[in-house]
Amino acid sequence: MPESWRETLRRAVLRGLHISRRRDRLPDREKDDYGFTRPPLRSLIQFHEDAIGFFKPSKVVGIGINSVGLSVEESKQAMLKIEHETGLPTIDAFRFGGEKLADAVERFFCT
Repeated sequence: MPESWRETLRRAVLRGLHISRRRDRLPDREKDDYGFTRPPLRSLIQFHEDAIGFFKPSKVVGIGINSVGLSVEESKQAMLKIEHETGLPTIDAFRFGGEKLADAVERFFCT
C-alpha cells in the first residue's frame, strides 16, 4: 500500500532531523552533502539576490542557521565564522531567539 503524503512528510522530517545532527552537516562546513566544495557564502548570497531579483528586487540582510547537534559554544563559533565571512548578522533563532534577524530586517526597511 502506498504511503500517505503525511507519512511521507513525517518520514522526511525525521530523516532530516537525524541528518542535521551529524557532525559533517555543520552550518559552517566547507563541503556539501555530495562532497563538493561549498562556494563562498558571499557568492551564494549574490546568487540568491540575483535569482529572486528576476521577479522582485531582493536583499539578504541576515542569515539563520540550524545548529542542532552542536553545543552552545560550537553554535556561537559557527555563527561568528559566518558573520565574519559575510558581514551579516547570523543566528540560530530556535536556540537564541530571532531578535537579531528581526533587528536586521527593521534596519533594512527603516534606512
